[in-house]
Amino acid sequence: MLRRRLIRSSHQLNVTVHSGDTPYEFADSFVERLAGIMQASRLRSALNPAIDETRWLVNLYVRACYSPHPPERVEQKRAVATWAS
Repeated sequence: MLRRRLIRSSHQLNVTVHSGDTPYEFADSFVERLAGIMQASRLRSALNPAIDETRWLVNLYVRACYSPHPPERVEQKRAVATWAS
């Protein structure tokens, strides 16, 4: 679900996503696009937290998919709250 939402958001922001991108490559492209939007926008203060939040969400996604140590419940709740904000 998180991955689908991030990809949907990337399409809305015209982020270049390649089918073979790793989650980290995707995050780099997403963050690069956000940074570009911030340079030319009054939304800088609103978008600035999104960069750190994107990286955190992608790291959590990678951990959930590939680590033997899944995210804890509190991290899952934080992810939902982060996405909702």
